[in-house]
Amino acid sequence: AVREIFGSLLFNSANSQLNSTSVASLWEKGQRVVWFAADYLESTGSSQFALDAKLINNKLPAGGPELGALPLLREGRALLASNKAEGRFVLMSMATSSGSGPDCLIEAAAKIAFLPFSKDKNRQKCAECLGIPDMSWCPESLQEMGQLMNYYNQIALELAFQESLTNDSLRFPNAIYIDGLDFDGSVRTGTARLNPLVEQKQGWLGGHEQTRYAYAATMIGGTVQHLCRHASDLQMQAACETLKMAVHAARARHPYQRWNDTVHGRWESWPAAL
Repeated sequence: AVREIFGSLLFNSANSQLNSTSVASLWEKGQRVVWFAADYLESTGSSQFALDAKLINNKLPAGGPELGALPLLREGRALLASNKAEGRFVLMSMATSSGSGPDCLIEAAAKIAFLPFSKDKNRQKCAECLGIPDMSWCPESLQEMGQLMNYYNQIALELAFQESLTNDSLRFPNAIYIDGLDFDGSVRTGTARLNPLVEQKQGWLGGHEQTRYAYAATMIGGTVQHLCRHASDLQMQAACETLKMAVHAARARHPYQRWNDTVHGRWESWPAAL
């Protein structure tokens, strides 16, 4: 079914190895899709149009206020080089499912939803469980939790981007996965749920209900910085200036923003990473 859908767009490992094939070469061949199959042997019959998902090095740093992605990003150059030599694909999670939601949060949210008593007490337990100062609100849905974690994930991504301007050791992974994807390559960091199945609560502070962060442009921008650092001729330098302006424009549409809505876990100055 996968081959029927994507056809010639699939990467063909019979002709080349992924770790030695440039994006430009893939583009010229018309290959846009790399299929990592979890059950590679049985589901694909070891097809040349699929790769074994065992080749994915899935990094699971702590997301949210712990900024656990930063150490991995700061050693990204060495990490990518060692994995490339082994033919592996570096994937990093910044999603809530990788461990940003402690068990006590899930327990408190379940009690709020299903027990008819002590709701205020359980909301307070839920808020305290996350360890964010002065927070008294409980993210009772995965959407709300994901968007709260995105508020802090943007700090790690933005700091990594700014450091990449001068530090060639810092690289973004081959890909990340993250919650709360919004339009235009952004993630939702604001308080309004992306797909509200229930009526939105009123009273969010500061007009940041739909605030977004340009995560895709930021990651692309980090790669542009790395590649353009080695631009050796006038044509490449001119192309790099064009790319940098495009990245700047894309990031400006959904810029890095922090604000104080401490009730709902958003701090302008905590943690003090930027």
